[in-house]
Amino acid sequence: MWGLIARADDRGLSHITWEMARHLKPDRILLVDMNDERFPTHHYRYDGLTPIIVEWNVGTPPPPQFFDGLDVVFTAETFYGLEPLAAQHDVKTINYLMPEFYRANDTPPTETWLPTSWLNEHVPHDRIVPLPCPTDRWRHSKHDDRTRLRTKHDTLRVVMPAGNTAMHDRNGAKLFLQALRHVDQQIDVTVWTQDRAFPVANRLPGCVTYRLRRRARNYWEIAYGAHLVVIPRRYGGLCLPAIEALGAGAALAMNDCEPNAMWPIEPISCKPGLAVTAPFGEISTWDSEPRDIAMMLNHFASDVALTRERQDEARTWAIEHSWQNEAEKWRAAITSVGER
Repeated sequence: MWGLIARADDRGLSHITWEMARHLKPDRILLVDMNDERFPTHHYRYDGLTPIIVEWNVGTPPPPQFFDGLDVVFTAETFYGLEPLAAQHDVKTINYLMPEFYRANDTPPTETWLPTSWLNEHVPHDRIVPLPCPTDRWRHSKHDDRTRLRTKHDTLRVVMPAGNTAMHDRNGAKLFLQALRHVDQQIDVTVWTQDRAFPVANRLPGCVTYRLRRRARNYWEIAYGAHLVVIPRRYGGLCLPAIEALGAGAALAMNDCEPNAMWPIEPISCKPGLAVTAPFGEISTWDSEPRDIAMMLNHFASDVALTRERQDEARTWAIEHSWQNEAEKWRAAITSVGER
């Protein structure tokens, strides 16, 4: 038997654990409420996905009944201080770790899994296990007509998923806004953010139609209808907006730095930037030039065939790396840890 420590707010860890619960069907779920009014917990998301759901508010006594009888417990990034309970119940543990958050002094789990090869030479780990793309979110959607390939009559629809502004503008949102000033082809741009202080886009040319949207009701709606998703990401391993863009059938442009080449991207040239400090330690960043981003946008805007080719590549990758094709590998890997 295995258990999943899950979240149900509107942040990345929640997206990871919800997709896992939907496709891997754990025997038990510990639903963690972070008591953060900015990101309320949507408890209903896990209804019907497992026979036993234990709800726990951080800051209250830990729930020993969750661990009773389990062989292995899986968590994404953090165990919320529950490691002693797992050890007390002799439960094996898996931490699916974003390497920038690795802390050498933390209690090591039974296995550490990384989602990409980024920083893998510096972070002790047992496996690299990429997160599959949740393609069924789009395949079974009522909005399938909006994920069609671009036609010669379509203005290029561009989405930039800025999300929360992480340390040192991780997703490159400011660079993207600066790039829009240099675009000279007709494009339709939507930027999605959860940041109330997101910078204003100014001095945009008349050929750029610009919208700023906040808090999509469902995270898979962000890339609906996009022909091209642009993420000039400056550092980081797993990028959920990238795999979600591919699932939605959008072409994907990202900085040409590790580990972005693991996805089918249109590479944006970049150069080393300043180092940033994360729990892991110092991390190198990569900076693209706004004019290079603008050149790429102009290229896609004027070339329908290129857009369609990249959209086809995205769809092919997303199906090959879907949960439908990868779930059995994940189940087997989790089971093997419980048998150690």
